[in-house]
Amino acid sequence: METDVLVIGGGISGCALAYFLAKEGVETILVEKSGLNSQASGANSGSIHGQIPHDVFVEKGEDWALGFGPTLGFIAESVTFWKVLEEMLGTDLEFRLTGGLLVASSDAEMRDVRQKIGIEKKFGIQVEVLDKKDLQKIAPYISESMVGGAFYPEEGKANPLLVTPAFAHEAERYGVKIIRQAEVESIVIEDR
Repeated sequence: METDVLVIGGGISGCALAYFLAKEGVETILVEKSGLNSQASGANSGSIHGQIPHDVFVEKGEDWALGFGPTLGFIAESVTFWKVLEEMLGTDLEFRLTGGLLVASSDAEMRDVRQKIGIEKKFGIQVEVLDKKDLQKIAPYISESMVGGAFYPEEGKANPLLVTPAFAHEAERYGVKIIRQAEVESIVIEDR
């Protein structure tokens, strides 16, 4: 079989790549060794995050976070993409922005949270610092022993059981040939 682009893997990345290539007129074949969306892309919570993970920040430190920082701009742009994806694919993906809440249980944790937020803001992620009163207002179900936290309104989720199949469906509509239950054993590249 011949094609301009061979995409190996039928998870969200592979199906999205095949869709966008085909939409641009690139002849594309996607091969998946089992079923589409049958691995990590279909077996996750569908979370869409924008904050630096607190535990990683504490473990790796500020220098790591500053190095990771440029990635935050890409993450923020991805939320803009998610906001138009349902319309682009013509289906409900159960995408919702509900915001992401990080809770601090001690003054030391709150210092880490403030430091992390400072780095996030440098890279355009507008995370809000919450003192104890703000935290209780936004999340009254949280224990009153919590000292504060952070809230980022641009976090949410989409249904992972819907997203990949939607990309695959639209990719096929644009001419992508999807081959399921086929393992790639070799690739031969020839001059055209």
